[in-house]
Amino acid sequence: MSKLILESQLTKEQHMRFLEAASKGSIFLQSIYRHSLLPKDNWLIYMDDAETCFVPLAHKIWMGVSMIFTPVFFRYTEAVGDLNNFVFDSFLKTLVQRYKLIHINWKGAIEQCKPFEIIPKKHQVLITQPTSYSKLTKRMLNKAVKNGLVVQPTNALKEVLAIIQKELSNNNAILSQKDLLTLDRLTDNYTKTNSLGLVGLFLDSQIVGGLIFIKSKNSTLYLKGACDHQFKSCGGMYLMMDHLVQCVDYSHHYFDFGGSNVEGVQQFNYKFGASDEIYHSLIYDKAPWWHKQIRKWRQRNKQK
Repeated sequence: MSKLILESQLTKEQHMRFLEAASKGSIFLQSIYRHSLLPKDNWLIYMDDAETCFVPLAHKIWMGVSMIFTPVFFRYTEAVGDLNNFVFDSFLKTLVQRYKLIHINWKGAIEQCKPFEIIPKKHQVLITQPTSYSKLTKRMLNKAVKNGLVVQPTNALKEVLAIIQKELSNNNAILSQKDLLTLDRLTDNYTKTNSLGLVGLFLDSQIVGGLIFIKSKNSTLYLKGACDHQFKSCGGMYLMMDHLVQCVDYSHHYFDFGGSNVEGVQQFNYKFGASDEIYHSLIYDKAPWWHKQIRKWRQRNKQK
C-alpha cells in the first residue's frame, strides 16, 4: 500500500531515495528550501507501494484539525522519482482518508478530480534573454538612470531585508512578521551554500533598494525585492529587474519571476518578456463548520 510518513520517521534508505528523487525536481523540493520554511516534523512524504516515487507535503494541526497546506514561499509540490509507479487518484485517495482539510498547489496539468475543488494559477518565467522592451519600460529605465540610480551586485543583505520589511510589511502588509522570519531563514541558509544572490539599487553610493534571488542548477529564482517608495516611481524596480534578467545565462538557465496571481505584479513581469506557466490549487474542505467560520473571519481581518 502507498504510505504517508513524517520525513523525520523515514528510514535511512527511504530518505536517501527521496533525496535523490527530489534533487531532480524543482527547487521547492530541496531539503534546504523546505526546512527553511518548516521543521522536518512538519513535512510528510507520500510514497508509492514500491517506495520509488515521492511527494513532499506540509502538514500541521490548527485549532484541533489536522491539515495539509501550502506554506508561504512554497509555490507547489510534485511527484518525483519513478513516475511510472505514481497514480494520481491513489495519491489523492490516501490524503482524503487521513485529512479533512487539504490545500495543496500541484505542478503541471491535472484532470478533474472529485471531491477536490481545482483552481488554476500561474507564475511567470523567462527562457530567453529579452532583446526589446515596450516604450513604457524603456521610459522607466531611462527615468531611473536620469535620477542617478545605479544597480550593482551587493553583499548588503541586512540592508536589503530592512528595506523589504519597511516597504512590504510595515506599510502594505504584503508580508507578515512570520513571513519575514521565514525569509530570514531562507536567505541565511542559502547564504551558507553560496547560492544566494543580491543586486542593490544605489543613489550616491547609498543603498535604496535590492532584489534577492536563489541560484540553482537550472534556474534563477527571484525571491523578493523592494526599493524605497520615492524611487519606485522613478523606475527603481525596473532598473533592478532589468539588471537581473540580463545577467542570466539562458543557454543553461531560465529566470523564474517567483510568480504571482496579483494582476499588477503579473503585468510588471510581462514587461520583461515573461510567459505564464500554469499550476493548480487542489482544495478539499470537510473541516467542522466552526473551523471554516474562524478561517473566514481571519481572512477578512487579514484583508483589512
